[in-house]
Amino acid sequence: YDSFNWAFLALFRLMTQDYWENLFQLTLRAAGKTYMVFFVVVIFLGSFYLINLILAVVAMAYAEQNEATMQEALEKEKEFHDM
Repeated sequence: YDSFNWAFLALFRLMTQDYWENLFQLTLRAAGKTYMVFFVVVIFLGSFYLINLILAVVAMAYAEQNEATMQEALEKEKEFHDM
């Protein structure tokens, strides 16, 4: 890793699992097998973190949409009772 930018890009590729096998092979040839532990930890923890983050965003959006729908239904029901 020549600079911080390239290292950050490599870590991002590893966390998103975008063609990480090539990155692993290059690191394995250059630095040896000791970095295999780093790859395993980042892939498992990073991937689970990203999946949980995406699921949390989807769940929050669903809850907001559900609340808006319930509010709209209550307003329509009130309008119906006022007739």
